[in-house]
Amino acid sequence: MKVKTAFSLMAILAVSLSSPAVADLAIGTEWQRMEGGAVRLIRASTAEPDGTYKAGLEFKLEPGWHTYWRYPGEAGIPTEATFSGSTNLADAELLFPAPKRYSDGFSTSLVYKDRVVLPLVLQRESANRTAVVNMTVSFGVCQHICIPAEQQLSLVLPRTGAADPDADAIINSAFASLPARTTGEAGPFSKVEIVEGEAKPVLAIAAAVSAPQDAVDLFVEGPAGSYNGVPELVEMDQNTAHWHLPLTGFPRSQDGLDLTLTLVTPNGSVEHKTHIPLPDEVKKKS
Repeated sequence: MKVKTAFSLMAILAVSLSSPAVADLAIGTEWQRMEGGAVRLIRASTAEPDGTYKAGLEFKLEPGWHTYWRYPGEAGIPTEATFSGSTNLADAELLFPAPKRYSDGFSTSLVYKDRVVLPLVLQRESANRTAVVNMTVSFGVCQHICIPAEQQLSLVLPRTGAADPDADAIINSAFASLPARTTGEAGPFSKVEIVEGEAKPVLAIAAAVSAPQDAVDLFVEGPAGSYNGVPELVEMDQNTAHWHLPLTGFPRSQDGLDLTLTLVTPNGSVEHKTHIPLPDEVKKKS
C-alpha cells in the first residue's frame, strides 16, 4: 500500500503533535478508550537496518470481550487499517497472529481476547527524514452484541532513537507470534482439493500434525469477496488431521480458488498460500 501526501512535513507535524493521541517522538500513543477495552499504537525504539520500523497495534480487552481477525469467520467485523495523510511513509503492512475460534451458539467467529498486538511493518520513503504515521483502524468489539469501532492514531518515526527495552520486548514478542510462512511447495499440507461430500462437494484439507485433536486448528481464507465458514475437523489418522469445509461462500465464477491456510498447533502456526482448480461440475452450480 503506497501512502503519499501533498502536505509538507512541517504542516503534518504541527497537526499531528498537537493531538492528544501522540507525543513528541514518543514510543507509543496514549491508550484510546473504547467500549470493551482500549487500543494504542506502539513502535520499536529504533529502525531496522533496512530503514523500516517495526510497530504494533495493541488491544487490551476487558473480560468477556473480543475483537476479530483479518477474516472474521461466519460473523463479525474484520480488522482493517488505512494510512492516508501520513508523511514520508512509503508502505505499511498490518500483520496478524493466528486467532482462536469463538462460538456463540449460532455462528463461529475468529477472534482475539484479553490482549493482542498486531505487528506493523512501516517503510519510510527516506530514512534521512522523520516520518509521521496517521493510521485509521476499523474493527469490531463484541460481548453480547457486536459494536463497530474506529480509532485514529498518530505516531512519529524519528530518524534515530534511543533504546527502549520495554517497547522493543513488546514488538519483538508480537512478531514472534506470527505464523511462519511455508517455503516448500505444500508445507505441512498433504491434501488441499475439492472432493465429493455426503451431500455436495467440499474442500478437503489434510495436514501433518503431532498433537491431540483439541490442540490443533485450521482457518481458511478465500479470494476477495469470499464469505466462507470455518473448517470442521472430521478425522485424526495417526499424525494427520483431516478437515472439510463446504464451498458455500466461495466465488464459483472463476477457474480456481486462491486460498490462504493457517494451521495452528502447540508448536506454533503456519501460513500457506495455494491455488486449487474448480471442477467443471462445481462451476456449473455457481
